[in-house]
Amino acid sequence: MRYSGDEACGQIVGCHSNTFRKWAWKFIPLVFDLHHQVIRLDNRLNGWNKTESNTNMVMDATTFGVNDSYPFDSKMWDVKRSKAGLKYLVAHAISNGNIVYWSGWHKGSKSDIKMFKEELMGLMGEDECIEADAGCSGKFCIKNPNTAKTRRAKQQKGIVRARQETIFCKMKKFKCLRDTWIHSYEKHRQAVGAILVSLQLGLELGTVSLWDVEYEVEYF
Repeated sequence: MRYSGDEACGQIVGCHSNTFRKWAWKFIPLVFDLHHQVIRLDNRLNGWNKTESNTNMVMDATTFGVNDSYPFDSKMWDVKRSKAGLKYLVAHAISNGNIVYWSGWHKGSKSDIKMFKEELMGLMGEDECIEADAGCSGKFCIKNPNTAKTRRAKQQKGIVRARQETIFCKMKKFKCLRDTWIHSYEKHRQAVGAILVSLQLGLELGTVSLWDVEYEVEYF
């Protein structure tokens, strides 16, 4: 897995950056097409002990910078990050660390809670809950930091959210997602999906690692 840009990768394989980019965009859609098989929501159930906690996932959204659209679309502006962007919602399983869900692209101004209610919430069981950051509230199934009952629970909740941020950091190691995106939005979605597929396969094969967590937070 390489994180360098086109020029560096072209030098590694001994070709011009334009040639490398041409062939990369032949493979990226093929890897992206695997996302339905590799990133599966039912993987959240592997190793989940429902008697310890009815929360089995962590979700958060991340934004990737793009150029302002023409004509200007104010909904593309992410106020939190002060830039135009494409936003993606990603969730991983607390029990095993697998990336189990993603959606996007969404316009940068769209809130995490709105993305969740429109898509992921309808795929969860009636008695399932999900960890989120402090900006998400209004639904019983969403357990943000304010719902912690004990200091130990608060620490465990913080650790699993930190692991979610680590996934975002691993995504943004790739130069194409660190820099401002200049290609089409559909290509951006393909790139993000392909990177998530690569990360999930790495987790399964052991070439990508996340730390194990102890999570026994009760919400009964």
